[in-house]
Amino acid sequence: GGPAAGGIGDKSVRQIACDIRPGAGKADQSAHPVKRLFQRDREMASLQNETGQFEGAVTTLTGLLDNYTHSPRAAEAHLLRAYALGKQYEQDPHPHRKQAYRAALEEHRATYPDSTTVGEATWMLARLAEHERNWAEAISLLEAIRPHIKRGFDAQARLAVVFERALADLRQRGEPIQKLTERAIKTLSEAVDAYPPEPEPLTEAQ
Repeated sequence: GGPAAGGIGDKSVRQIACDIRPGAGKADQSAHPVKRLFQRDREMASLQNETGQFEGAVTTLTGLLDNYTHSPRAAEAHLLRAYALGKQYEQDPHPHRKQAYRAALEEHRATYPDSTTVGEATWMLARLAEHERNWAEAISLLEAIRPHIKRGFDAQARLAVVFERALADLRQRGEPIQKLTERAIKTLSEAVDAYPPEPEPLTEAQ
């Protein structure tokens, strides 16, 4: 995969990018003109993302966010812009593109902390940190994705992988692993306990 494989190009973000397709907004001709303009720009950006025109998508979404800062759908548009920036980084893994992608994700988490999109943005940022082998940041970000929100289950599963890789790095460098091992056990045990138990199988009498 690319530099942030699993964080940029996965289904849930693509679904946001594609949720307004040609004709999707035509039924709402009675909508407020500002709403129609917002829909038009999001549709254009979605098509640009789908067809690999990521620079155009970034430009379209930047203008959209400048003009419709307080739209109820602004968080989704902001995440779409981060997605496009991430795809640019995948195509051209230059440090300035990575910084733009990281900055967009960090801004999203700071600007839309209560949005349903924040779990996805945090997941994408965690995968970027993992790509950078910044295990401490990746672990902290994955831990921040609560089990009940979108990406919660994925984050808990990914934590086990990241802890394993972080411990392998410590062993390779000959550094102590006890502290991180204890944290991994505690974190993963709490994650397991957060999920409801499996139902008991029926007995013959039942």
